[in-house]
Amino acid sequence: KFAAAYAEWRGASRGTARLRQELVRRGVPRDIIDETLATRRQEADPEAEAQVVLEMAQRKWNSIRDRSDLLKAKAKVARFLAARGFAGDAIYPALSRLKK
Repeated sequence: KFAAAYAEWRGASRGTARLRQELVRRGVPRDIIDETLATRRQEADPEAEAQVVLEMAQRKWNSIRDRSDLLKAKAKVARFLAARGFAGDAIYPALSRLKK
């Protein structure tokens, strides 16, 4: 129950990899983590997750002051999202949709 509640609570701003890492750190057995995250993936709405990633990317993008080197600025946003456990297949579409 703890793993499911934690994934629900933190899942809005964390990707699967980050949730896994946090649950391991809290001593949850790996089989329970795998089951919890599998259930979460089955119930997840891909469009809703894509929207969350896009919103987080846009907030980070807006906070970057020096965007003269577009590639470096987008890499910074990508690293920010990856650090929160989001996969590349969620990050890269969001990067292409950033509003300048």
